[in-house]
Amino acid sequence: MLRVYLTMKKIIINLGLPKSGSTTLQTNIYPNLQNVEFLGRKFNEKNLEIFNKLDDLVENRMNIIKTEKDEEIFLDEFLKFFNNSNKNLLISQEYWSIPFTYSHKSENYFINSQWNKFKRLNSFLKKLKCEVDYFIVYRDPIEAIPSFFFTFHHMIINIFGWSFREVNFYCEQLIKKNNDFKNYNLLFDIYNLKKFKFYFKTELKNSLHVINFDLLNNKKSFLNKICEITGSSVNEDLYRFMESKENISKKNESGDIVINVSKPNNFLKFLTAFLKKIKLKNFIKIIFFKFGFKGFKKKDYVIKINNDLLKKAIKLNLDNS
Repeated sequence: MLRVYLTMKKIIINLGLPKSGSTTLQTNIYPNLQNVEFLGRKFNEKNLEIFNKLDDLVENRMNIIKTEKDEEIFLDEFLKFFNNSNKNLLISQEYWSIPFTYSHKSENYFINSQWNKFKRLNSFLKKLKCEVDYFIVYRDPIEAIPSFFFTFHHMIINIFGWSFREVNFYCEQLIKKNNDFKNYNLLFDIYNLKKFKFYFKTELKNSLHVINFDLLNNKKSFLNKICEITGSSVNEDLYRFMESKENISKKNESGDIVINVSKPNNFLKFLTAFLKKIKLKNFIKIIFFKFGFKGFKKKDYVIKINNDLLKKAIKLNLDNS
């Protein structure tokens, strides 16, 4: 099959970062940019299948893209999609910056280094023979990390265990460099700006644009920067769309983060796995969730943040100077 490559336009990749306004941008700003085709996560509707396939490839789930032949077929499909418009293509997925991936087969999360995800993504995009730009919105880790724990506590608990729902406990393990230190540190790597810049420059041989999250306080400057990177232009509607904020952390009156989660139960886990094998998986949902057996319901847990401990862990594990 003859492949047609359009080199006069480019692909822009926004990798988040998580808890740096990604949901608001994906919901309200990116779909409304002029002269830009947006491909990314949808929140009120289904994702485009082309995005699901790219996501499967980057996350290496192997649910859709299982072989080299599958990837070649997908390359042709993606080229057709890309060539169908004369606009720049903006792709946004902050989950590619998170070192966890959900497996539909095991119904659990597994550790999947973000650096490996970036490598797979970049390798695929090179085959398109077009200009590719990357950018991130970077937020101060002292604010971003607690917010990350609020939103993604289910992932952290699933991989590392119940105790790791606490930011303080996580920081203690990092400081002590206990057990699975390298995997623990991958989470802090999400906000390792110096490592990001070094990796993109040396490993991917590509530039990385960085927008400071604090720039959101000046909507005009922030939107100008977004439009400059994507090749769009600011319009008055974008300022209005910026007013709506999505996915905000829940806090109590004292300012502590509150998560709503059910404590892992080994018996429930075993029973679910067993019923799945005999194809009665839905039975467990009826029994434990519809009738709400005591002990399995979700509860609110207050997460206390020791800022001194967090700062120490950041200083030891993030060199963003």
